[in-house]
Amino acid sequence: WAATTLRATLYYEADGVRVPAATADIAITGEMQEYSVELNAFLAPEAVGKTIGIEFENVSGPSTWLGIDNVRLEGPTAAPEPEPEPEPDPEPDPDPEG
Repeated sequence: WAATTLRATLYYEADGVRVPAATADIAITGEMQEYSVELNAFLAPEAVGKTIGIEFENVSGPSTWLGIDNVRLEGPTAAPEPEPEPEPDPEPDPDPEG
């Protein structure tokens, strides 16, 4: 039975423990495909300067299998800082003449 879902996790190591920083569940098809998971340092600042790794897990269920080929961990690249939430519009003055 071929697997249907692959979980890819980017983690960093803290005191010898793997701490997940970004995770994606990927639907597996019968075709060769390329997938990616991104880690933005602004969203996980505790990962900066730590060892980064990739973990794969077949979450399809028991008695399923999958094959993985050509795994790459690329970086670092300059990630843009996330856009801040816009400020709400000010409430109108209830007494425009006052």
